[in-house]
Amino acid sequence: MVKGLVAWLLDVPRSRRWWWPLLLVNLAGSVYGFYWYREQLAVTPWYYWLFTPDCPLASTYFTMTLGIWLAGRRSPWFEAATYVTSAYFGVWTVVVILQYFIVHQTFDWANFMLLASHVGLGFEGFLFLAVRRLRLSHLGIASGWILAQWYFDYYQGTNPWLQAPELINQVKAFSWVWLLALTAGLALTVRARRADSVPGPSDAAAPSRT
Repeated sequence: MVKGLVAWLLDVPRSRRWWWPLLLVNLAGSVYGFYWYREQLAVTPWYYWLFTPDCPLASTYFTMTLGIWLAGRRSPWFEAATYVTSAYFGVWTVVVILQYFIVHQTFDWANFMLLASHVGLGFEGFLFLAVRRLRLSHLGIASGWILAQWYFDYYQGTNPWLQAPELINQVKAFSWVWLLALTAGLALTVRARRADSVPGPSDAAAPSRT
């Protein structure tokens, strides 16, 4: 049963029939996410917007990646940034929400929805990473992008508004440790393969199934 479930999950990134549903789910998540950030974006200079709504941007990248796949094209470096960003910020948000719950012992419906949606964001990032064999150069680009976001979050003040602002130092420390751990973990497992060796819309070795 477990092997069947794992096989089914690993088939999702390979099978075209899942791309449209995933695209729509990520698109809906992006729309709600930008709405959730509306007050912070309203007081943030426009030139920082690219570094402010971290998770909505991650789901937007996923929407765009799936759209590129559905169009029959590939962008390996953008895919790498998409999967790594989703995995990073999905886990980051889950940890921050749970940290808030542990400290304040309060958890409402909105927090539950945020927790569930970001578990999904992180999971799909890791799921696609499990299938998508990244080159070290792609990983470097993705890690560099997250590092840039980390810098703007904690040194330019674009970090998501926290429900418990007093935890900012702990959140900052965890963010750095998690970035290093994720990058190191991926670097240890990555295998340098040609870009077209990975299942996708133009991969003749592993064609998508309908």
